[in-house]
Amino acid sequence: MIDPADKQTADLPLEEKPAKRGRGRPATGKAMTPAEKQKAYRERLKQRQASTASSEELARVKREKKEIWNDARDVCADFSKRLVEAETELAKARAEIERLKSGNVTDIPYHVQRKIPGKRSWKTIGGDGPENEPFRDWQAAEAFAKMSIADGSGWTYRIVPAYLPVKEYK
Repeated sequence: MIDPADKQTADLPLEEKPAKRGRGRPATGKAMTPAEKQKAYRERLKQRQASTASSEELARVKREKKEIWNDARDVCADFSKRLVEAETELAKARAEIERLKSGNVTDIPYHVQRKIPGKRSWKTIGGDGPENEPFRDWQAAEAFAKMSIADGSGWTYRIVPAYLPVKEYK
């Protein structure tokens, strides 16, 4: 109901229907023709080709890759050779362990070493020659040590296998 005395309130457009929006994406006014689209595509292709590497740069990269591959192959061959050496050494060590476990230890060469009282170092002595070559068996090394103890020098003696790395101090 409308009050005839009310002059301030605006009338509502009840009878008018709002404009219906059409289907699909609204037009922007910037549509391109197929020829314009093709031209833009060709320009993008040219830019992409210009940004790719030249044939000289590609050849340089291939050379570097080949050098790296050759270096890696050399390192691999070196490690393979080292592995074969380590496996050979391991096989020898295992054979030595088995030989020692079997109780046949009479063919091990021995050194006799002496220690002067008050000193901390051991010195290899005796043997068959001036270079202190090892004794051929334990009994020969023990006989030499007992003979050396009998002289009354007060030195301490020990018998060690010749294959052990024993550091000497002179």
